[in-house]
Amino acid sequence: MLYHLYAIFNISLFVCPLFCIRNRLHSTELNAIEDLEERHRRLVELNIIEQCLNVYKTSVVQRRRLDTYFDKETKMSTPRIHPIVFDPQTGIIKSLKDDFEENLRKLKKSHDVFDVSSYTPKK
Repeated sequence: MLYHLYAIFNISLFVCPLFCIRNRLHSTELNAIEDLEERHRRLVELNIIEQCLNVYKTSVVQRRRLDTYFDKETKMSTPRIHPIVFDPQTGIIKSLKDDFEENLRKLKKSHDVFDVSSYTPKK
C-alpha cells in the first residue's frame, strides 16, 4: 500500500503541472486548437516553457545569475536557460519562442525573484 501511495505522489509531481497549464494558465489558447495532435504539441511546448521558469526560480540559479551579472569578465549572466523541444517523429530540435522577460515580470509579482538593484555581489 505504501508503495502505491509513493508512486501516486511521484506521478502527481509531473501530472499536476500539466493540469495547471491546461486548465488554468493556457486553457483559452489550447481550446482554440482544433487538431488534437497540434493541441498536444502545444501543451508539450507550454509545459517546457513553464519548467524553464521553474528552473529559473530556484535560488541556486538566481544567485549564480546575479553573481555572474556583476562579473566583469562574463559577457552575460549564466546559466542561460533555453526552452527547446525534441520531436521524435521528425527528429528535429525546436527552439521555443517565448517572451521570457514578460514571464519574469509576472513572476516577480508572485514569487521572490532576486532583483539586481537590491543585491550585493560576493567579493
